[in-house]
Amino acid sequence: MSKPNGKILITGGDGLIGSALIWALNERGRDDIIVTGLLGAGEKWKNLVALRFEDYLEADRLLECLDSPRLADVSHIFHLGACSDTTEKDCRYLIENNGDLDTAIKYLDMSIGIQSNWSNNWWRAQGLAKKGRTADAIAAGERALELGKGNATFETVFKTDVQKTIDGWKKGKA
Repeated sequence: MSKPNGKILITGGDGLIGSALIWALNERGRDDIIVTGLLGAGEKWKNLVALRFEDYLEADRLLECLDSPRLADVSHIFHLGACSDTTEKDCRYLIENNGDLDTAIKYLDMSIGIQSNWSNNWWRAQGLAKKGRTADAIAAGERALELGKGNATFETVFKTDVQKTIDGWKKGKA
């Protein structure tokens, strides 16, 4: 796989889905990846052991590094770092993590001229499919395809698999 210009930033890269994405990118020859996460005292670090990436940055430091040389060469962002725990009761954490971080990612997107919203739509589509909401999953999946157009990483790494999955949902086989 030829490498598009620029590094890849993956927020939430220490989680299950984020680490699976890093693995898939590694399989395609990409290791110019900056991973953010919140390792803390847990065992999420184990998700990263076998993976190749250029740099790790604690998610709570991402905001202060937005204009730093550390992120200067980022051209692709996969934002998987939002808290999706429906039982989370710490409002300050939710606002800081989901609100401030989302705003920071949008700022970074605009400063380098890319879109990363396709991935959020794709993960949403998969969740809807698991709940049996096939029509909604197809709509969200097709939106992800639309948002991914022109994104080199999406076009070269994910587009075919996303389309196959949507086609499977339409045929009732996924």
